[in-house]
Amino acid sequence: MPGKDEKKNNLSIHEHAIAAKEYARERILQGSTQLSNNEIPLWRTLHHMDGISTKRNLAKNTSRNLSLESDPYVRSFEADILISNKLSIGNCGELAYQALDYFLTETDFRAEVYHIVNGDHVFLVVNRDPNSDPAKPETWGSEAFICDPWANKVFNASDYQSELKNYYGNSGFEAPRYEPYAKLCNTEAFSPEKHSLAPTKNINTDYLRKHRKTENLKTEFEAGIEALKIYTSKLEALHRKLVEKYGENDTKAVVMANKITRLNRVQSSLKNGFEKVQNVTSYREVSTKLHRLHRKFDSALNSIHFDHEESNALFARRDTKSTRGKLMKAFDIPSNTEKKVKSAQSAFRKAYQKFKESETKEEKSAFYNHSMMCGRR
Repeated sequence: MPGKDEKKNNLSIHEHAIAAKEYARERILQGSTQLSNNEIPLWRTLHHMDGISTKRNLAKNTSRNLSLESDPYVRSFEADILISNKLSIGNCGELAYQALDYFLTETDFRAEVYHIVNGDHVFLVVNRDPNSDPAKPETWGSEAFICDPWANKVFNASDYQSELKNYYGNSGFEAPRYEPYAKLCNTEAFSPEKHSLAPTKNINTDYLRKHRKTENLKTEFEAGIEALKIYTSKLEALHRKLVEKYGENDTKAVVMANKITRLNRVQSSLKNGFEKVQNVTSYREVSTKLHRLHRKFDSALNSIHFDHEESNALFARRDTKSTRGKLMKAFDIPSNTEKKVKSAQSAFRKAYQKFKESETKEEKSAFYNHSMMCGRR
């Protein structure tokens, strides 16, 4: 009897498109644009709209937190899948992303998230000829399909003018107060005079297979460990000088030694966790484990800083009576120890900058994909 993977490998492109549709609909159970919302009280539909808005804000924030992944489009996609899976809510865009996730993780076929220009609908295009015109389904090939989980349809791409529908909604706040079942969610026929089709930037199997790699996550995480290692080595060098000059029981030397011990403990914990993912090949599993470690890394960053009591002891001026000492105090000039520690901390921050949030133009574009091309209601 053939196994599950063998059966899956024997599916036709059309059968995979149907499987992707079902995969998406199993994961997204509710939304704010589904036509079934016309059969429920208005207040519930408005709650659904608020829920979708909250979900998308969560996905956007989650995308920023997936900071080991440097590619903003991969981050946006992964965040959307993660939050949609947790909440089981979404509109046509979330459903299309889930269908794409099926093709990305379960097949080798090409698939692309598309949207209706001058409209409001998102769907998946499967097996389009890469040499065809992206805006003209007539050129995509006989084995190209449109997978529309929102509409619960799979059809030949060449039939798009008769099968594809655009979504439009009426504002619930404009609905008559006496109408408890206002029809908020509607569809209209695709109009070549009004509408056109376009791929959503970089949300496709070709791009994601190229850029969504476990090696990228591991490299980013290693950079953080290396930054911590360099910072610790600078403190160790400073500690040795303090011990040589003042002895190991010197107050500053003791404070420094305690800090180094804590930093080494953090490094050891991070390295042990990192070792456990070295043989893992699943991108999502590596991402989950490394980002969990990274959050641990973030919380451990408190170990880098010296608290008020430690700072007072470590940065205290030894010479307060000489003319030089009095001048340094009068002009608030830091001690040599303080200068060296802050220099080491500055170097660490620069090395660790990879993990800082930075919303580039590309990141904003990825967020635009996510927030504006996913069924705006």
